[in-house]
Amino acid sequence: VDGRIAPSVQQCRSCDIYRRSCPDRLTELGESFNTMLFLLENKARQVSRMRAQMVEKEKMVAIGQMASGVAHEVGNPLSSISAIVQMLKRGKTSQPPRHQLDLIQTHIRRISTIVRQLVSLARPVDAHWEHVDVGQTLEEAVRLISFDRRAKNVDVAFTPPNIRSRTLALRGELQQVLINLLLNALDAMPDGGTLRVDAKATRRAIDIRIEDTGCGIAEETGRRVFEPFFTTKEVGHGTGLGLSVSYGIIQKHGGTIEFRPAEGRGTVFTVHLPILDHPPE
Repeated sequence: VDGRIAPSVQQCRSCDIYRRSCPDRLTELGESFNTMLFLLENKARQVSRMRAQMVEKEKMVAIGQMASGVAHEVGNPLSSISAIVQMLKRGKTSQPPRHQLDLIQTHIRRISTIVRQLVSLARPVDAHWEHVDVGQTLEEAVRLISFDRRAKNVDVAFTPPNIRSRTLALRGELQQVLINLLLNALDAMPDGGTLRVDAKATRRAIDIRIEDTGCGIAEETGRRVFEPFFTTKEVGHGTGLGLSVSYGIIQKHGGTIEFRPAEGRGTVFTVHLPILDHPPE
């Protein structure tokens, strides 16, 4: 199924089979209607595939941006482990071997956590709806972006939800939205600042708030931030798909995503998620 269908359908009108199967105007209109539905269904499938590709591409861009920071975070404990092992082999340590082994185990747990979180993010987007703890997913996203080198001079303040925050969601896509918003906040603070992340839950909805003290969003720019391929970043530093993809994902969950200027300076993004018992239409 491709763009060549429509021309072939047009040519079919003049063939003998078409004239025999559509002897009158009413039958011809019915056949035309069926053809239109067929073409619309195929176009809808094409759009769906394109959207899935956009989501996956933007996720891989985010992973690539964090790769150097994660490598640094993994490299530090590996260097410490190597140094401890060398001292143990040479017998040049004033502390009991058990203490050194405990330190090695701590570093290994840290590396495992980082790798596990990155692998989880890199998995293909799963269209499986499941009950997700939004507060836990948000905490995992905050922990993951804290490994990014852009977070080096940023104070991150995370406040978990006030009550249990579970809803039916696409876990991978929801995590992707949160990471996109958090990375955008870091990009807005190249010289450091404060990133405040909190979530509030009620029986009907969960509100996630991400506030930075960065450069803010200009009014003329603000109208376009959710447009596909629109970006204010330098060439090679953004696809212009992050916020557009995030907007579509949150809409799929029946929610909204908005932004406003923060008090003083910076920007506040708010994600509103209704608590669902079944996937939205």
